Amino acid sequence: MKYLIFYVVCLALLGGLCVFHLVWGAVHIPVGEVWQILWGKAPESTHHDIIWQIRLPRAVAGILAGCSLAVSGLLMQTFFQNPLAEPSVLGLSSGASLGVAILRLGGGVSMLAMTQNIWGTAISAMLGASLVMLLMLGVATKVKSPNTLLLVGIMVGNFAYAFISLLQHFSSPEAVMDFWRWSMGSVASVTWEQNVVFAWIVFVSLGASLMLSYSLNGWLLGEQYARSMGIAVRQVRLLLIVWVSLLAGVTTAFCGAIGFLGLAIPAPVLAILRTSRHEILLPAVALAGAVVLLFCDAVAKLPAQGAIPLNVMTALIGSPVIVWVILGRR
Repeated sequence: MKYLIFYVVCLALLGGLCVFHLVWGAVHIPVGEVWQILWGKAPESTHHDIIWQIRLPRAVAGILAGCSLAVSGLLMQTFFQNPLAEPSVLGLSSGASLGVAILRLGGGVSMLAMTQNIWGTAISAMLGASLVMLLMLGVATKVKSPNTLLLVGIMVGNFAYAFISLLQHFSSPEAVMDFWRWSMGSVASVTWEQNVVFAWIVFVSLGASLMLSYSLNGWLLGEQYARSMGIAVRQVRLLLIVWVSLLAGVTTAFCGAIGFLGLAIPAPVLAILRTSRHEILLPAVALAGAVVLLFCDAVAKLPAQGAIPLNVMTALIGSPVIVWVILGRR
């Protein structure tokens, strides 16, 4: 019963935050008019375009990004059996960031048109994340210890960030500022076309993760116990890397390098629900992640003088949770 209550509360909060996103902004649109626009009962107007072309895609992207980051964080924490693990420990986020850095900082004039295209940044980020994913898959087939895989991922991330720093050193201040804005994370510029791709990847990855629930539940009891249960440990390890790579890669591609959510969401959900069953945890964590990211984005766009970077809000909320997790482990 408590699981159902948790789902209902999250859905209610999600609905309220969606309404706020559609109503609040530089132009205030009354709730009644928003309702008429969504149901096609209002004539074409500036408010109609604001809702359908700006605010609704932003809200959808926020929901998808929150689900993606939270679920990938839970999968990583299960895989490493460590509540401080997240997708970045495999170098995935840094790989995506490197792809964007090469485009924006090292591409030169010939890459300018691709940079301005809405898909240019997304494609470069996905290519960077995909290359890191292939590298980590190759490493995973050679090593048996998750800790070894963790160390390799950290080193890959450090290499990527070192290369990014090198590109920044030789780039113009304008290009560095452009890359910095992207790295602070945002769901404001995601289009409907990108949301369609985003949604397919998130739903397929979440569905595939749910199908692995039995294996993930056994994994928590140790690799040897999982083998005794008939779980194909190597295949599960490879599948986890694939799904986490897809979730983290597509989120970074469309929304920038949003931090802290993958770390901060799973632990409170585990504490509230008090269960380790992934068939319950996966949808719960996905809903909680969507709620928190939409809340962060709602607060970020409140100031009249300009939106606060999304990563600032996720850090303000996520950092205390991470400290709580660390102190709880002691």
